[in-house]
Amino acid sequence: MRKSWRSGFKQLRLLLVAMPLLAGVYEAYDAASRDLEHEPVVAWSITFVEKLATRLPLTLILVFVVYGLVSVVGAVLWRLHGTSIAAQAARHAVETPPWPNKLSPATASQFFKRRGIRHHRY
Repeated sequence: MRKSWRSGFKQLRLLLVAMPLLAGVYEAYDAASRDLEHEPVVAWSITFVEKLATRLPLTLILVFVVYGLVSVVGAVLWRLHGTSIAAQAARHAVETPPWPNKLSPATASQFFKRRGIRHHRY
């Protein structure tokens, strides 16, 4: 479970980071298309690069902020998951009883029956 949860979280983080980046690229494309609808491809591509260059710093800042927030939330959730597992193990701790001196199958079964132990972890 550990590996699949971590890999799923990494994929979610990449998706959430890609969204503002793709939004910035699309905004530059839309602005270049509005300005130069019937111009040649070279003029359109130059305008697209100019629009992208003006929007790229803000887009990258937004990408790093989203990446940081998602990473922090994931780290907190991972820590809480580990804490809950540790708390559950501490709550249901199994106390091992002292062993009888001579360990034969009959002696062991009588030993466990007297103490009311159904299952024992070795």
